[in-house]
Amino acid sequence: MRYFAGFACLAVLAACTDPEVGEQMVGDAMRPAIQEVVAKEYPLVPAPPVVQCVIDNANEEESTRILQAA
Repeated sequence: MRYFAGFACLAVLAACTDPEVGEQMVGDAMRPAIQEVVAKEYPLVPAPPVVQCVIDNANEEESTRILQAA
C-alpha cells in the first residue's frame, strides 16, 4: 500500500515536471520490485539489463501493476 501512495505522489510530481523526469522517477520506483522477480525467477540471467528492458518497455498500466504488486 505504501508503494501505491508513493506512486500517487510520483504521478502528481510527474505532472508538474518534464515527462522524462517523471518516467525516470517511476522507473526508479519500479526497479526494486522488478529486480526481486528477475533474481528469483531467472537466477542465472544478469539482472541489470533485464530490469532496464522491463522498465523501458512497460506501459502506464503495466507500471501501475508493478508498483501495486511491490
